[in-house]
Amino acid sequence: MKKIYLISINIFIIVFVSLLSLFGLVFLADPVKAQNAEGVEIYPAIIDEQAQARDMFKYDIAIKNNGQQKANLYPLVNDVLPTEGQQEFLGPGQLDKQVSLAAWISISRGVIELMPGEEITVPLEIDVNAAAKPGKYYAAITFVDAPNKPLAQERMKTINFPQVLINYEVGELIVEKAQSENFRSAKDVYLRPPVEFSVNVLNSGNRPIIPSGSVFIFNRRGVEVAALTVNGEGKEVLPGENAALAVVWPEGGGFGKFKARLDLKYGAQNTRDLQDTLFFWILPLPLLLLGGVVFIIGSFLLALALFRKTYRGHRAHGGARLVTDGIVDLRGAKK
Repeated sequence: MKKIYLISINIFIIVFVSLLSLFGLVFLADPVKAQNAEGVEIYPAIIDEQAQARDMFKYDIAIKNNGQQKANLYPLVNDVLPTEGQQEFLGPGQLDKQVSLAAWISISRGVIELMPGEEITVPLEIDVNAAAKPGKYYAAITFVDAPNKPLAQERMKTINFPQVLINYEVGELIVEKAQSENFRSAKDVYLRPPVEFSVNVLNSGNRPIIPSGSVFIFNRRGVEVAALTVNGEGKEVLPGENAALAVVWPEGGGFGKFKARLDLKYGAQNTRDLQDTLFFWILPLPLLLLGGVVFIIGSFLLALALFRKTYRGHRAHGGARLVTDGIVDLRGAKK
């Protein structure tokens, strides 16, 4: 019994010594592992931001070496999968700039040498891609203590080093932008109604718009004589579409030169205006015919009056003889 007890004690001593030796070998083989986890302090540890496409942000990252040994830190940037919470290092050629927060991050990738107790500030810049899709993005900047960068990339996969966790929420960028083109009248001169107008509205934004408004008609004295509704049916103009909108003035009353002023509004977020102006004439056919008749009759009466005046003058001077070549011979006039 005593022999079995001694054997058990010996086995326990052997196992205990073996475990101590194993832990000693681990720390001797990689003495910076505990130092890295506890010796380097990073501030801020977390960055939360709400952004839009094309936004740019600048930060200062403070790094302090609280350990007893020199630290050689390599900043490694990687995206963090939002569902599994895993981290995967992605090289520059593997990043999709539209959906990768890591691709928007600019930080010095060279080694940062810190002596014990030393503290420095590292600039960080995040430039949100112009084509960034709305959503939440996660990335991490890991400061790995290693002799070189390849070894730092390997150590990052198995050892927990100080990190700056970055969480960005990119909102949807709404652009409502349009312009009016080719506001015109079907004719320059109208002899009878209706008077017809048309305008093209180009949607150069990324959201559908419903332009609406009026065409105001003014006579030659500047008095408003009509207000015509534009797009009363609420036609939607899609992004990239160039839609034609028609406007009709059925009565088309009046006479002379008129001015048409276009006044449109669009936008659900911020209301904007589209304006343009053109001129046209209305010459009613009956009135034009009457004017023509009056002109002809007036011209005839004027010619007749001039003829009578000339004839009377001729008789008053005793008459004159016309020669065959069309020259008036006054020698034949009576004295």
